[in-house]
Amino acid sequence: MLAGAFAAAVASPSAARAQGSFIPAWSERLPGNAREISRSTSASRDTPVLEGAYGPASQSSVGLEFGTVRLHREGISVRLGVHFLVALENHDKGVLAGMPFVASQLWRGVWGSSLAFTSRSLSRRWFGPRGAFEVTTVFGHENAHADADFRDTHPGFSDAPRRGDILHGGEGNYFQHDLAVRLAPRDSLDLVLRVQDRIYVTGQLRHAPGLDAQLTWRLVPEIQPMIAVFAERLFVNPGENAAQNGGFARVMLGALLPGKLGVVTPFLSLDGGNGKGFLVNERELRGSFGLRYSPF
Repeated sequence: MLAGAFAAAVASPSAARAQGSFIPAWSERLPGNAREISRSTSASRDTPVLEGAYGPASQSSVGLEFGTVRLHREGISVRLGVHFLVALENHDKGVLAGMPFVASQLWRGVWGSSLAFTSRSLSRRWFGPRGAFEVTTVFGHENAHADADFRDTHPGFSDAPRRGDILHGGEGNYFQHDLAVRLAPRDSLDLVLRVQDRIYVTGQLRHAPGLDAQLTWRLVPEIQPMIAVFAERLFVNPGENAAQNGGFARVMLGALLPGKLGVVTPFLSLDGGNGKGFLVNERELRGSFGLRYSPF
């Protein structure tokens, strides 16, 4: 269908240059949201946003997900998006271990590209005027690192000190497939449900299925309380270090504060299970407070 649209535009240059533009009528240049159903309010710690949190160790991240182009024809649209995330976290805990929200000891890099498919006409027919559904495929990469100063001051640190631990911070290349639905159970409520699975093609992890949900109360345009829940399971290759499967879950309570340049979200969170990066083998329960910003 998209190939047919492309052929038609090539055959008819005047259509592609409608209204003095070289951009075909069936395409839209972005930047904008890479998805019809944004994941900027997800409780996942892989969400590509700008975020700072504390408790009991400092955490900070710089990330962005944006679309580059949207192709659409006969109610079906495809968005090509890219994302990146640099997530930092301190190994040392406590007030004296570092400034709140400013982490420097350990860090992860996550980046990739995505194709997101949706149909606005079918979405509104099935789920109402604010409803949506979307299928997305991502090719991504994750790696884990330790700061050189941290290595110097923590000579005994190892990311996998025991037999049964996951090696190399769980890094690798992967394909991720997800299906998302946005519902409006009431006029003032938006509910987003997402099921996903990362399938690793390199590294020790095999795949990581997950569930993601966010409920937003559209109280007033300036303040929108929300709750987000995320859970994933980590399946590993047991042939390396006799590694054990793991998992992670997080609940986040916050309030969206929309503005002209994006959305700021102060939040409280509670999570448990495996950590991230070189902390993947530290299983603990922790509470945090923080601040998140996303332009979309």
